[in-house]
Amino acid sequence: MFDAQKLLGHVLSGALGGGLAGTRRRSPRRSLSGLPRGIETKVGMGLIALAVAAYQHFTAEKAAPAATASATANTAMPPPPPAAAPDATAHAQALHVLRAMICAANADGLIDAEEREGILGNARDAGLEASEVAALDAEFRHPLTLAQLIAQTTPDLRSEVYVAALIGMTADTDSEKQFLDQLASGLQLDAAEQQRIRQQVGLA
Repeated sequence: MFDAQKLLGHVLSGALGGGLAGTRRRSPRRSLSGLPRGIETKVGMGLIALAVAAYQHFTAEKAAPAATASATANTAMPPPPPAAAPDATAHAQALHVLRAMICAANADGLIDAEEREGILGNARDAGLEASEVAALDAEFRHPLTLAQLIAQTTPDLRSEVYVAALIGMTADTDSEKQFLDQLASGLQLDAAEQQRIRQQVGLA
């Protein structure tokens, strides 16, 4: 089984660094990881923060063999993310949040075959396994509809799904704004809760 949490972390990092394909989203408010400042420690976004931590640890491990010979032997690797046991529930939750990002990115129909290939190429270049790249490809080829996303979102994932949608789009077109409005309504997030979530992750 592919690592849904690591895959979600990769897509989150790519999207926040400049769009799902690296070109559509720009923001001056970025931490060194490419994320909005402070998102890694926002307690309300535990699943998203955990996925980002998992991916950052993966990239640090991947880069370790390329360290120069002058590096000291006791150079500390970033610690692994605080992880729960990799069970079916954690996998399903990470996969659902990933699907929320992809659903949102497709709100305006801008992810075509060429852009999808760019996204997959970034995943391969990042060192993701073939099973993870194939899983990502399958999700982009068969995105959830908004109705499906809402119906499949459990109450405990409402905030994460809304944040994933915010990250997955620029929300600067009428279709994207309408998507977010309908998503929030379907998830029963009122205006105050939407604003709280936006402020909490630095996307207000």
